[in-house]
Amino acid sequence: MQEGRISSIVPAGPAIPIKIRVIRKWQPRLRNSDMYYFFIDKHGDGIQASVHWLDKELFERKITLFSCYLLEKYICDDQPTPPRVNSHIASIRMGTKASLTLIPTPDAFPMYYFNFCPYSDLSLRIGDDQELLTGNNTRIFKTSITSTNKSKPFAQS
Repeated sequence: MQEGRISSIVPAGPAIPIKIRVIRKWQPRLRNSDMYYFFIDKHGDGIQASVHWLDKELFERKITLFSCYLLEKYICDDQPTPPRVNSHIASIRMGTKASLTLIPTPDAFPMYYFNFCPYSDLSLRIGDDQELLTGNNTRIFKTSITSTNKSKPFAQS
């Protein structure tokens, strides 16, 4: 069995088994909206995963935050439209056939994901009509470059 890295996942690519830690879970407050997760691997790479709202209860029983799993039989999909949480070109879609096997939590898996983005690159992550989820209930809808009173550039959001 070949074990992959999150960084090697591409849209419409093969679903190679990956070992991941689940570090975040959220669901938009809209009725019948999908459930989202954020996974990291031991190399510090992160990817967003989604579960259809009809399968939400199944995955809430299977997945515990900060636990580590071997994930197989998922679908490699395009980067989702909002809420978009990182710059990875792909995302993971999990259905009822996805396989999650609990593995011992090795110290090699980070507990947190950091991928800081310069303000000048925010517009690339946001796109023309998209928003970027940046943290706990924080969203950036638009950025603009302005100057301080001392003529030093900074970005406003």
